[in-house]
Amino acid sequence: MRTNQQVNSTAAYGFGGRFSIGLSVALAFVLVAFEWNTTASGPEAAVCDLPPEPVTPDQPTILWMKQKQDNAEATKPKSRMKRNGPPVVGELPEIIEGKEAPDGTGPTDPGPVIDDSGIVPVPYGEEKVEATPTPWDRVEQRPYFRKCLDARREEVDECTERMIDLHLKRYFVVPEAMRREERTTVSIVIDAEGRIANVLCVPKPSPAVAAEIERVIRGLPPMNPATQNGLPVPVVFQLPFRVSRL
Repeated sequence: MRTNQQVNSTAAYGFGGRFSIGLSVALAFVLVAFEWNTTASGPEAAVCDLPPEPVTPDQPTILWMKQKQDNAEATKPKSRMKRNGPPVVGELPEIIEGKEAPDGTGPTDPGPVIDDSGIVPVPYGEEKVEATPTPWDRVEQRPYFRKCLDARREEVDECTERMIDLHLKRYFVVPEAMRREERTTVSIVIDAEGRIANVLCVPKPSPAVAAEIERVIRGLPPMNPATQNGLPVPVVFQLPFRVSRL
């Protein structure tokens, strides 16, 4: 059995422990309350509670891009820079049609320039002569040889055509290089003065035959030119021709 001394000792120990615990709890509450009041009312605490100023990480990038843009504008060609207005070149002199400029440089408006180098003036009362050869049978008067004037009037054209044909056959020399028969149509252009202007062969014969035909035709005697409306005109005469080596 416990003695009275042991019981009293145990009771005193339990009371002291509870008192210590209660005192600790009270002190803790006092400290919490003091800290709360100090944080809420003190100016220094208010400054500390402000959130730190955020640091923008993009600022260096923005500064670099601006510098790059400035460099690009500095290196841009001046010809592409936009101008605010047209350049001022000074006052323009007043232009009066038909009068000289103030600086004495001559007429201010010379007007359209017309190149008349290719225009041939036609005398008044005369018709323009057509330069294109007219077919043999489309003119009023065909070319003729003076020798044919001895024939009757209605036989002058036939006499001229027969003389051309006989002249070609009589004076044509067969070239040594020709080895076969050749046929062609000889076109003889007689100008407005009765001279042989051109000789064409269609279909084209061998070069030797074509050269011989032109040589003989250009040896024809002079002719009186063809006329149309009383004016001399060029004409073209066609003659079929066949040559062969015997």
